[in-house]
Amino acid sequence: MIAALAWAAAALAAPQAQLSNGHAPWQPNIAPASEEAKLALTRAHVADGYQLSLFAAEPRVANPVGFWIDDSGVFYVAETFRLHEGVTDLRDHMDWRDEDLACRTVEDRVELMRRKLGAAFEEITRASDRVHWLADTDGDGVADADHVLDADFREPSTGVGASVLSRKGNVYYTNIPKLWLLRDPNHDGRLDGRTPLLNGFGIHIAMIGHDLHGLRIGPDGRLYFSCGDRAFHVETPSGVIDHTHTGAVLRCELDGSRLEVFASGLRNPQDLAFDELGNLFTGDNTCDGGDRARWVQVVEGATAGIAMVINGSRSPTCAARGTTRNCGIRISPGRRPTSCRRSVGSAPAPRGSPTIPAPASTPPAARNSIGAISRASPAQARSSGSPTNRRGPASSSGRSRSSSRGSSRPTSTSAPTVRSIGPIGSRVGT
Repeated sequence: MIAALAWAAAALAAPQAQLSNGHAPWQPNIAPASEEAKLALTRAHVADGYQLSLFAAEPRVANPVGFWIDDSGVFYVAETFRLHEGVTDLRDHMDWRDEDLACRTVEDRVELMRRKLGAAFEEITRASDRVHWLADTDGDGVADADHVLDADFREPSTGVGASVLSRKGNVYYTNIPKLWLLRDPNHDGRLDGRTPLLNGFGIHIAMIGHDLHGLRIGPDGRLYFSCGDRAFHVETPSGVIDHTHTGAVLRCELDGSRLEVFASGLRNPQDLAFDELGNLFTGDNTCDGGDRARWVQVVEGATAGIAMVINGSRSPTCAARGTTRNCGIRISPGRRPTSCRRSVGSAPAPRGSPTIPAPASTPPAARNSIGAISRASPAQARSSGSPTNRRGPASSSGRSRSSSRGSSRPTSTSAPTVRSIGPIGSRVGT
């Protein structure tokens, strides 16, 4: 069966998490079992020839962001409980904007939050993300066994955990700022070891959900994944991989070595998919400002031209063109991104500080579930993504970049020359 996530409300909940790093045990709130997930399935439109059924729901699973079904048929689910409980959104703290844009390492971001939060800083280590193991032991299409593989992800820099992949007892897991290798050689949900393979992703607070996603093993046998424009500064034995204001697709060996940027200039690339010819594609997330999401063919060495420059503010060019929301982009001369196209009947937004709604209170318990669609083998089903973002306008940039491997060229006959993003692995200019 192809398993698909039947999404419900985004909230924070999980069973008791026993942590091994000296933190006190964490007891989050859990929504009790209910008929909510089954009722949600009745509202889904299912294509002819397919069936939709419930595989798992609370309290067995909560807040799923991504999952993987390994060759033995067990599920590994990335669940987040740090959303607005340790991981914040810059649009709720616009007075931090300039300092956040100035961050160049994860340590800079953590120190910024320490200064701004004061005594409340310790509260951001309360909740933990986790990797959850689920299994259908009797083959009836419903999960009847579960175990928390690892719930030790609650450092000040941590979150949101968004993608998981299992191969031969190795469970790869992305949770900013690290790419983790968790060992489960018996496929029983019992952790036999954990190793951070890479560290340094998420140097900005930026927008919630602009995290590490899309774990995928490519046709070359290497591990691919995507990073949103929270950006990265990763120190490796061969040097620093440093892109400070853009999203990218990266790849490395299965042991974390030979890290490189495969393509850049993306805003918030989500899951990755290879076709039968080895072509790579991703869905690039919008800025919540009226622009359209992009389905991108990811070409090695290419740049899509997006960089985060003004995070969550309203650029003069957008104001002049009458956008109705604070799209938070800066535009290179000669370029006009979709988000600056005025809607029919809309009026210009007033000048001044962005109007950011106060953070909504977090529901006391999660209501999420995993559904299952039949007509394919379990090994074919893969999924990863981002937590639901119901905030205000986000940021991106329409800044134009030329190819990362080529020389700088004018964007048009009338536009000025735009500087190249530079060789793969180099620092992005601002």
